[in-house]
Amino acid sequence: VGSEMCIRDRMIPEYVIDQILSKDIVSIIGGEGVSLKRAGVNYECCCPFHKEKTPSFKVSPVKGIFTCFGCSAKGNAISFVMMLYNMTFPEAVEYLAKKLNIEYKAEELTPEQKEARFRRSRIFEINQVALEYFRESYKQSLPAQKYATKERGFKEETIDNMLIGFAPYKGGFREYATQKGYKEQLLIDADLVRRSERDGSLYDTFRGRLMFTIRDRTGNIVGFSGRLMDKENPKKLPKYINTGDTAVYKKGEHLFAYFESARQAAAVRTMNLVEGNPDAIRMHQIGVDNTVAPLGTALTPKQIELIKKVADTVIIIGDMDDAGQKAVVKNAETMLREGLAVRVMEIKDNYKDPDLSLIHISEPTRPLY
Repeated sequence: VGSEMCIRDRMIPEYVIDQILSKDIVSIIGGEGVSLKRAGVNYECCCPFHKEKTPSFKVSPVKGIFTCFGCSAKGNAISFVMMLYNMTFPEAVEYLAKKLNIEYKAEELTPEQKEARFRRSRIFEINQVALEYFRESYKQSLPAQKYATKERGFKEETIDNMLIGFAPYKGGFREYATQKGYKEQLLIDADLVRRSERDGSLYDTFRGRLMFTIRDRTGNIVGFSGRLMDKENPKKLPKYINTGDTAVYKKGEHLFAYFESARQAAAVRTMNLVEGNPDAIRMHQIGVDNTVAPLGTALTPKQIELIKKVADTVIIIGDMDDAGQKAVVKNAETMLREGLAVRVMEIKDNYKDPDLSLIHISEPTRPLY
Protein backbone atom coordinates (compact mmCIF):
# COMPACT_ATOMS: atom_id res chain seq x y z
CA VAL A 1 0.00 0.00 0.00
CA GLY A 2 1.47 3.34 -0.97
CA SER A 3 5.24 3.02 -1.13
CA GLU A 4 5.22 -0.42 0.47
CA MET A 5 4.37 -3.89 -0.75
CA CYS A 6 1.69 -6.13 0.71
CA ILE A 7 2.36 -9.82 1.05
CA ARG A 8 -0.67 -11.83 2.09
CA ASP A 9 -1.76 -10.04 5.28
CA ARG A 10 1.62 -8.45 5.94
CA MET A 11 3.50 -5.46 4.61
CA ILE A 12 7.17 -5.31 3.64
CA PRO A 13 9.33 -2.28 2.84
CA GLU A 14 9.93 -1.14 -0.72
CA TYR A 15 13.66 -1.86 -0.49
CA VAL A 16 12.89 -5.58 -0.75
CA ILE A 17 11.48 -5.00 -4.25
CA ASP A 18 14.51 -2.88 -5.14
CA GLN A 19 16.92 -5.60 -4.03
CA ILE A 20 15.12 -8.31 -5.99
CA LEU A 21 15.09 -6.24 -9.18
CA SER A 22 18.76 -5.33 -8.78
CA LYS A 23 19.74 -9.01 -9.00
CA ASP A 24 20.84 -10.67 -12.24
CA ILE A 25 17.64 -11.71 -14.03
CA VAL A 26 19.54 -14.34 -16.04
CA SER A 27 20.55 -16.11 -12.83
CA ILE A 28 17.03 -15.88 -11.42
CA ILE A 29 15.33 -17.31 -14.51
CA GLY A 30 18.07 -19.90 -14.95
CA GLY A 31 17.63 -20.87 -11.31
CA GLU A 32 14.03 -21.86 -12.05
CA GLY A 33 15.12 -24.62 -14.43
CA VAL A 34 15.16 -22.61 -17.66
CA SER A 35 18.16 -23.34 -19.93
CA LEU A 36 19.30 -19.99 -21.31
CA LYS A 37 22.00 -19.63 -23.96
CA ARG A 38 23.93 -16.47 -24.73
CA ALA A 39 22.89 -14.69 -27.94
CA GLY A 40 24.99 -11.56 -28.29
CA VAL A 41 24.37 -9.26 -25.34
CA ASN A 42 21.19 -11.15 -24.45
CA TYR A 43 20.17 -14.73 -23.64
CA GLU A 44 17.53 -16.89 -25.29
CA CYS A 45 15.68 -20.20 -25.11
CA CYS A 46 12.40 -21.78 -26.13
CA CYS A 47 9.63 -20.07 -24.22
CA PRO A 48 8.62 -21.82 -20.97
CA PHE A 49 5.08 -20.44 -21.34
CA HIS A 50 4.13 -21.96 -24.70
CA LYS A 51 5.30 -24.75 -26.99
CA GLU A 52 7.76 -23.82 -29.73
CA LYS A 53 10.68 -25.31 -31.61
CA THR A 54 12.61 -22.11 -32.40
CA PRO A 55 13.72 -19.93 -29.45
CA SER A 56 11.74 -16.72 -29.22
CA PHE A 57 12.18 -16.10 -25.48
CA LYS A 58 14.80 -13.39 -24.94
CA VAL A 59 16.31 -12.18 -21.65
CA SER A 60 18.14 -8.87 -21.37
CA PRO A 61 20.54 -8.73 -18.40
CA VAL A 62 21.08 -5.01 -19.02
CA LYS A 63 17.40 -4.07 -18.91
CA GLY A 64 16.49 -6.77 -16.39
CA ILE A 65 13.51 -7.94 -18.42
CA PHE A 66 12.38 -10.90 -20.52
CA THR A 67 10.32 -10.87 -23.71
CA CYS A 68 8.75 -13.68 -25.72
CA PHE A 69 8.16 -12.73 -29.33
CA GLY A 70 5.93 -15.76 -29.76
CA CYS A 71 3.32 -15.39 -27.03
CA SER A 72 4.06 -11.73 -26.06
CA ALA A 73 4.92 -12.59 -22.45
CA LYS A 74 7.06 -9.82 -20.96
CA GLY A 75 8.23 -8.58 -17.59
CA ASN A 76 10.93 -8.63 -14.95
CA ALA A 77 12.12 -11.31 -12.56
CA ILE A 78 9.04 -10.98 -10.38
CA SER A 79 6.72 -11.18 -13.40
CA PHE A 80 8.51 -14.32 -14.56
CA VAL A 81 7.93 -16.12 -11.26
CA MET A 82 4.29 -15.00 -11.23
CA MET A 83 3.69 -16.50 -14.67
CA LEU A 84 5.76 -19.63 -14.12
CA TYR A 85 4.07 -20.65 -10.88
CA ASN A 86 0.73 -18.84 -11.24
CA MET A 87 1.53 -16.68 -8.23
CA THR A 88 0.20 -13.28 -7.30
CA PHE A 89 2.67 -10.40 -7.23
CA PRO A 90 3.00 -10.49 -3.43
CA GLU A 91 3.52 -14.26 -3.44
CA ALA A 92 6.25 -13.96 -6.06
CA VAL A 93 8.00 -11.25 -4.05
CA GLU A 94 7.96 -13.42 -0.94
CA TYR A 95 9.21 -16.45 -2.90
CA LEU A 96 12.14 -14.55 -4.42
CA ALA A 97 13.03 -12.74 -1.21
CA LYS A 98 13.43 -16.07 0.56
CA LYS A 99 15.34 -17.63 -2.32
CA LEU A 100 17.72 -14.66 -2.61
CA ASN A 101 18.22 -14.45 1.19
CA ILE A 102 16.81 -10.95 1.41
CA GLU A 103 15.86 -10.35 5.00
CA TYR A 104 13.04 -8.06 6.02
CA LYS A 105 10.66 -7.45 8.87
CA ALA A 106 7.01 -7.47 7.88
CA GLU A 107 4.17 -5.82 9.74
CA GLU A 108 0.57 -6.97 9.99
CA LEU A 109 -1.91 -5.19 7.73
CA THR A 110 -4.83 -3.31 9.19
CA PRO A 111 -8.33 -4.05 7.82
CA GLU A 112 -8.18 -0.74 5.92
CA GLN A 113 -4.86 -1.71 4.33
CA LYS A 114 -6.25 -5.11 3.34
CA GLU A 115 -9.21 -3.43 1.65
CA ALA A 116 -6.92 -0.99 -0.15
CA ARG A 117 -4.74 -3.86 -1.35
CA PHE A 118 -7.78 -5.66 -2.72
CA ARG A 119 -8.97 -2.57 -4.61
CA ARG A 120 -5.53 -2.09 -6.11
CA SER A 121 -5.26 -5.72 -7.19
CA ARG A 122 -8.62 -5.54 -8.96
CA ILE A 123 -7.60 -2.43 -10.90
CA PHE A 124 -4.30 -4.05 -11.90
CA GLU A 125 -6.36 -7.01 -13.14
CA ILE A 126 -8.80 -4.95 -15.22
CA ASN A 127 -5.93 -2.87 -16.63
CA GLN A 128 -4.39 -6.10 -17.90
CA VAL A 129 -7.71 -6.99 -19.53
CA ALA A 130 -7.79 -3.52 -21.12
CA LEU A 131 -4.28 -3.99 -22.49
CA GLU A 132 -5.31 -7.26 -24.12
CA TYR A 133 -8.30 -5.48 -25.68
CA PHE A 134 -6.24 -2.54 -26.96
CA ARG A 135 -3.53 -4.82 -28.35
CA GLU A 136 -6.04 -6.99 -30.22
CA SER A 137 -7.86 -3.90 -31.50
CA TYR A 138 -4.56 -2.59 -32.87
CA LYS A 139 -3.92 -5.83 -34.75
CA GLN A 140 -7.34 -5.51 -36.37
CA SER A 141 -7.07 -1.81 -37.31
CA LEU A 142 -5.20 -0.90 -40.49
CA PRO A 143 -5.53 2.87 -39.79
CA ALA A 144 -3.92 2.42 -36.36
CA GLN A 145 -1.11 0.32 -37.83
CA LYS A 146 -0.52 2.90 -40.56
CA TYR A 147 -0.43 5.75 -38.06
CA ALA A 148 1.96 3.94 -35.73
CA THR A 149 4.37 2.63 -38.38
CA LYS A 150 4.20 5.26 -41.13
CA GLU A 151 3.44 8.51 -39.34
CA ARG A 152 5.16 7.80 -36.01
CA GLY A 153 7.88 5.55 -37.39
CA PHE A 154 7.49 2.75 -34.84
CA LYS A 155 8.74 -0.69 -35.81
CA GLU A 156 6.47 -3.65 -35.10
CA GLU A 157 9.02 -5.03 -32.63
CA THR A 158 8.95 -1.71 -30.80
CA ILE A 159 5.14 -1.72 -30.77
CA ASP A 160 5.22 -5.16 -29.15
CA ASN A 161 7.96 -4.27 -26.68
CA MET A 162 6.32 -1.03 -25.55
CA LEU A 163 2.80 -2.55 -25.40
CA ILE A 164 1.21 -0.10 -27.83
CA GLY A 165 -2.46 -0.64 -28.67
CA PHE A 166 -5.51 1.06 -30.14
CA ALA A 167 -8.88 2.15 -28.75
CA PRO A 168 -11.57 1.87 -31.47
CA TYR A 169 -13.50 5.01 -32.46
CA LYS A 170 -16.85 3.52 -31.47
CA GLY A 171 -15.59 2.17 -28.18
CA GLY A 172 -16.35 -1.40 -27.22
CA PHE A 173 -14.21 -2.02 -24.16
CA ARG A 174 -17.11 -1.70 -21.72
CA GLU A 175 -19.03 -4.44 -23.51
CA TYR A 176 -15.87 -6.55 -23.83
CA ALA A 177 -15.12 -6.36 -20.10
CA THR A 178 -18.67 -6.87 -18.86
CA GLN A 179 -19.03 -9.93 -21.08
CA LYS A 180 -16.01 -11.32 -19.25
CA GLY A 181 -17.84 -10.84 -15.96
CA TYR A 182 -16.31 -7.57 -14.73
CA LYS A 183 -18.69 -5.13 -13.08
CA GLU A 184 -19.09 -1.65 -14.51
CA GLN A 185 -18.12 -0.02 -11.20
CA LEU A 186 -14.64 -1.58 -11.47
CA LEU A 187 -14.29 -0.13 -14.97
CA ILE A 188 -15.23 3.28 -13.58
CA ASP A 189 -12.84 2.89 -10.64
CA ALA A 190 -10.01 2.20 -13.11
CA ASP A 191 -11.09 5.20 -15.25
CA LEU A 192 -11.48 2.94 -18.26
CA VAL A 193 -15.15 3.94 -18.41
CA ARG A 194 -16.66 7.31 -17.52
CA ARG A 195 -20.20 8.51 -16.79
CA SER A 196 -21.63 11.32 -18.89
CA GLU A 197 -22.44 14.46 -16.92
CA ARG A 198 -25.17 15.22 -19.45
CA ASP A 199 -27.35 12.13 -19.20
CA GLY A 200 -25.54 9.71 -16.87
CA SER A 201 -24.76 7.19 -19.60
CA LEU A 202 -21.50 5.24 -19.59
CA TYR A 203 -18.88 5.52 -22.31
CA ASP A 204 -15.32 4.29 -22.93
CA THR A 205 -12.72 6.77 -21.70
CA PHE A 206 -10.43 6.07 -24.66
CA ARG A 207 -11.84 6.15 -28.20
CA GLY A 208 -10.08 6.60 -31.52
CA ARG A 209 -6.63 6.79 -29.96
CA LEU A 210 -3.28 5.07 -30.17
CA MET A 211 -2.78 3.65 -26.70
CA PHE A 212 0.42 3.82 -24.67
CA THR A 213 0.69 1.61 -21.59
CA ILE A 214 1.82 3.17 -18.31
CA ARG A 215 3.53 0.80 -15.89
CA ASP A 216 4.87 1.34 -12.41
CA ARG A 217 8.44 0.61 -11.41
CA THR A 218 7.69 -3.07 -10.85
CA GLY A 219 5.86 -3.60 -14.15
CA ASN A 220 2.23 -3.42 -13.01
CA ILE A 221 -0.07 -1.66 -15.48
CA VAL A 222 -1.33 1.42 -13.65
CA GLY A 223 -2.98 3.25 -16.54
CA PHE A 224 -2.94 4.36 -20.15
CA SER A 225 -2.20 7.38 -22.28
CA GLY A 226 -4.25 7.76 -25.46
CA ARG A 227 -2.97 9.84 -28.40
CA LEU A 228 -5.49 11.27 -30.88
CA MET A 229 -4.69 10.00 -34.39
CA ASP A 230 -6.85 12.27 -36.54
CA LYS A 231 -5.12 15.25 -38.12
CA GLU A 232 -8.45 17.00 -38.47
CA ASN A 233 -9.87 17.84 -35.05
CA PRO A 234 -13.07 19.90 -35.49
CA LYS A 235 -14.30 19.04 -31.99
CA LYS A 236 -11.06 20.39 -30.46
CA LEU A 237 -10.45 17.15 -28.60
CA PRO A 238 -7.33 16.99 -26.43
CA LYS A 239 -4.33 15.49 -28.21
CA TYR A 240 -3.68 13.21 -25.22
CA ILE A 241 -5.96 11.71 -22.60
CA ASN A 242 -4.32 10.01 -19.62
CA THR A 243 -5.90 7.81 -16.98
CA GLY A 244 -7.26 9.96 -14.18
CA ASP A 245 -6.50 9.43 -10.52
CA THR A 246 -7.29 5.90 -9.34
CA ALA A 247 -6.24 3.66 -6.47
CA VAL A 248 -3.09 2.73 -8.44
CA TYR A 249 -2.40 5.84 -10.54
CA LYS A 250 -1.93 9.43 -9.44
CA LYS A 251 -1.00 12.17 -11.88
CA GLY A 252 2.59 13.22 -11.38
CA GLU A 253 3.69 10.03 -9.59
CA HIS A 254 4.74 7.99 -12.63
CA LEU A 255 7.04 8.37 -15.63
CA PHE A 256 6.32 6.88 -19.02
CA ALA A 257 8.77 4.03 -19.87
CA TYR A 258 10.33 4.06 -16.39
CA PHE A 259 9.91 0.30 -16.06
CA GLU A 260 11.78 -0.21 -19.35
CA SER A 261 14.44 2.38 -18.49
CA ALA A 262 15.34 1.91 -14.83
CA ARG A 263 17.83 -0.93 -15.14
CA GLN A 264 19.91 0.75 -17.88
CA ALA A 265 19.73 4.12 -16.13
CA ALA A 266 21.04 2.52 -12.95
CA ALA A 267 23.92 0.96 -14.89
CA VAL A 268 25.13 4.34 -16.20
CA ARG A 269 23.59 6.49 -13.41
CA THR A 270 22.04 8.72 -16.09
CA MET A 271 18.44 9.19 -17.21
CA ASN A 272 17.31 10.93 -20.41
CA LEU A 273 14.14 13.02 -20.18
CA VAL A 274 12.07 13.80 -23.28
CA GLU A 275 8.76 15.59 -23.59
CA GLY A 276 6.35 13.06 -25.06
CA ASN A 277 5.63 9.35 -25.07
CA PRO A 278 6.46 8.94 -28.80
CA ASP A 279 9.83 10.63 -28.21
CA ALA A 280 10.65 8.13 -25.48
CA ILE A 281 9.55 5.21 -27.65
CA ARG A 282 11.74 6.33 -30.56
CA MET A 283 14.72 6.65 -28.20
CA HIS A 284 14.19 3.09 -26.99
CA GLN A 285 13.80 1.96 -30.59
CA ILE A 286 17.32 3.14 -31.44
CA GLY A 287 18.79 1.62 -28.30
CA VAL A 288 18.81 4.62 -25.94
CA ASP A 289 17.02 2.61 -23.30
CA ASN A 290 17.42 4.94 -20.33
CA THR A 291 14.76 7.42 -21.50
CA VAL A 292 11.50 8.50 -19.88
CA ALA A 293 8.77 11.10 -20.41
CA PRO A 294 6.75 12.93 -17.72
CA LEU A 295 3.25 12.09 -19.03
CA GLY A 296 2.24 15.62 -19.87
CA THR A 297 3.14 17.25 -16.58
CA ALA A 298 5.93 19.45 -15.32
CA LEU A 299 8.24 17.28 -13.22
CA THR A 300 6.93 16.65 -9.73
CA PRO A 301 8.82 15.71 -6.54
CA LYS A 302 7.44 12.15 -6.85
CA GLN A 303 8.77 11.80 -10.39
CA ILE A 304 12.15 13.20 -9.38
CA GLU A 305 12.23 10.73 -6.51
CA LEU A 306 11.84 7.91 -9.05
CA ILE A 307 14.71 9.27 -11.13
CA LYS A 308 16.98 9.61 -8.11
CA LYS A 309 16.49 5.93 -7.31
CA VAL A 310 18.49 5.02 -10.41
CA ALA A 311 20.35 8.11 -11.63
CA ASP A 312 22.47 11.04 -10.50
CA THR A 313 22.44 12.90 -13.83
CA VAL A 314 19.56 13.81 -16.14
CA ILE A 315 19.97 14.79 -19.78
CA ILE A 316 16.98 16.80 -20.97
CA ILE A 317 16.11 16.49 -24.65
CA GLY A 318 13.23 18.90 -25.12
CA ASP A 319 11.21 20.16 -28.04
CA MET A 320 12.79 23.22 -29.63
CA ASP A 321 9.67 25.39 -29.81
CA ASP A 322 9.05 28.10 -27.21
CA ALA A 323 6.82 25.95 -25.04
CA GLY A 324 9.32 23.09 -25.15
CA GLN A 325 12.22 25.29 -24.15
CA LYS A 326 10.26 26.83 -21.27
CA ALA A 327 9.53 23.30 -20.03
CA VAL A 328 13.23 22.43 -20.30
CA VAL A 329 14.22 25.37 -18.10
CA LYS A 330 11.47 24.74 -15.55
CA ASN A 331 12.26 21.03 -15.25
CA ALA A 332 16.00 21.69 -15.07
CA GLU A 333 15.59 24.18 -12.25
CA THR A 334 13.37 21.77 -10.33
CA MET A 335 15.85 18.89 -10.66
CA LEU A 336 18.84 21.04 -9.77
CA ARG A 337 17.10 22.06 -6.54
CA GLU A 338 16.61 18.35 -5.78
CA GLY A 339 20.33 17.64 -6.13
CA LEU A 340 20.46 16.09 -9.59
CA ALA A 341 23.13 17.05 -12.12
CA VAL A 342 21.39 18.40 -15.22
CA ARG A 343 22.51 18.71 -18.81
CA VAL A 344 20.58 19.83 -21.87
CA MET A 345 20.94 18.23 -25.29
CA GLU A 346 20.86 20.74 -28.12
CA ILE A 347 19.04 19.78 -31.31
CA LYS A 348 20.72 21.25 -34.38
CA ASP A 349 19.24 22.96 -37.40
CA ASN A 350 15.49 23.51 -37.65
CA TYR A 351 14.21 20.29 -36.11
CA LYS A 352 11.75 20.81 -33.30
CA ASP A 353 11.12 17.25 -32.16
CA PRO A 354 13.75 15.05 -30.45
CA ASP A 355 13.45 12.06 -32.77
CA LEU A 356 17.01 10.83 -32.62
CA SER A 357 16.67 8.45 -35.57
CA LEU A 358 16.09 11.43 -37.88
CA ILE A 359 18.03 14.33 -36.40
CA HIS A 360 21.59 15.26 -35.53
CA ILE A 361 22.63 16.03 -31.99
CA SER A 362 25.32 18.52 -31.11
CA GLU A 363 28.28 17.03 -29.26
CA PRO A 364 29.22 17.44 -26.57
CA THR A 365 26.10 18.29 -24.68
CA ARG A 366 26.19 21.66 -23.00
CA PRO A 367 25.48 22.26 -19.31
CA LEU A 368 22.38 24.36 -18.67
CA TYR A 369 24.27 26.46 -16.13
